[in-house]
Amino acid sequence: MDWRLYCIIDNKEDKDITEDILNIRKDTSSSRYSITFEDSPIEFQYSLDRITFLDNPNKLDISDDLVFIRGKLQPEIIEIIQFDSWCKIKYFDEKKSTVPFSSIQFIRNERKEQRISSVMDYLLEVAEIDDNKMASDNEEQSFIVSQLKDLEIREDSVLSTLSTREIPSIKKYPKPIIAPFSSNFSQLKAIRRALKSQISVIQGPPGTGKTQTILNIISNLLVEGKTIAVVSGNNEATRNVYEKLEKEGLGALCARLGNKANIDSFFSSLPSIENIKATAGKIEAKPKEKKKKRLEEKVKKIYKSITLKAKNQSIINELETEKTANDNNRIILPESVPIKLIKDKSSEGLLKSAAYIETLYSTSRWMFLTKVNMLLHFGYWPQKGFSPSATIDFLQEYYYQAKIDELYETIDEIETLFPQEENDRTISAYQEESRRILLSYLKKRYEKKSFSAPCCWIGIRKNI
Repeated sequence: MDWRLYCIIDNKEDKDITEDILNIRKDTSSSRYSITFEDSPIEFQYSLDRITFLDNPNKLDISDDLVFIRGKLQPEIIEIIQFDSWCKIKYFDEKKSTVPFSSIQFIRNERKEQRISSVMDYLLEVAEIDDNKMASDNEEQSFIVSQLKDLEIREDSVLSTLSTREIPSIKKYPKPIIAPFSSNFSQLKAIRRALKSQISVIQGPPGTGKTQTILNIISNLLVEGKTIAVVSGNNEATRNVYEKLEKEGLGALCARLGNKANIDSFFSSLPSIENIKATAGKIEAKPKEKKKKRLEEKVKKIYKSITLKAKNQSIINELETEKTANDNNRIILPESVPIKLIKDKSSEGLLKSAAYIETLYSTSRWMFLTKVNMLLHFGYWPQKGFSPSATIDFLQEYYYQAKIDELYETIDEIETLFPQEENDRTISAYQEESRRILLSYLKKRYEKKSFSAPCCWIGIRKNI
């Protein structure tokens, strides 16, 4: 039967049998289909519920779309014919397949849009000029040129966003994040922002944990079932990522690319996935989302406390430096000023008092009114010999010690609420649980396979 006109599904085998059928007729009296196949003269009987017979074809226009089947791009498709809930697909190589319509996703190909097409044409022209300068007559077309010519652009891709000068989108990421590799508070924030954003820039000097952050981002994407490409302008950066994954027994996840030698080496001896299975061991099912979220929130609070403690200590060091410098010209509180002026005042209160006195004595024209305001504000009537400038200097000097004492109190409170030993245990538990979640996913993904395509492609391409 003509595959374009009919779609006949064997529900028991979940298989399209259209092209195998010579003739089919429905016997309503016996509630059966009578089917004759191409390779047999025998007429077979099928119950009505076993066969789905569809004969209302609708050819879909896919000229401006990218077609994804079960989440994977299918660039070789040339024709799709829809039969209600099923679709027949024809490829460039004349192969055919039948899939549920629900498994197909159509995304607009932005390469067809004039505003993006002109940008890509410009980039291709520049690449070809550069290629012609460097290439010999016998040399094949460059990788960049060939890739640009075949490049398709999803409407939700970063390239589409950049080409149209739109603001990169930020999506919600409600899931708990994992960190099987060591991390700190700022790195956890960087991981979550990277998972929420189309484009994320993470920067820092050497030794600040950028590679660890990349590894944790990779881990979260793996758990989502994604495939990751790690690229860099130099080999050292990508080598660091690969070596750390390999150290954790995850080297088989990676395909090292970037130059022909690496590519040839990888495909000449595909790595075994058995070491991943061995690393995973007897990993149980993943924990519930609530448990993961609770553990993540606890670790975040610990990291926040550590960050606050370090920040307070840094401020203390700065204040003590300033205090030491000012101690050489220490101002003594005049005897005429009562101690109540500074008693039980916070560091902020001391600065506010200094500012009030300075404003009061610099703006007021009537001394009597000034003294009344001092009495109302401080409960103190300025006596003869009272020096506003000396008092202001003393309050500002006294501020340093008051602020230092307050910061030390805050540090003591943090250490009481978050004891170091308990912090270490919780962070270690979070890291171990994150590792367990990652391995649990990998075990599930590979337990029935001897080898599958790598999850992580690692390599460099210059001038891209």
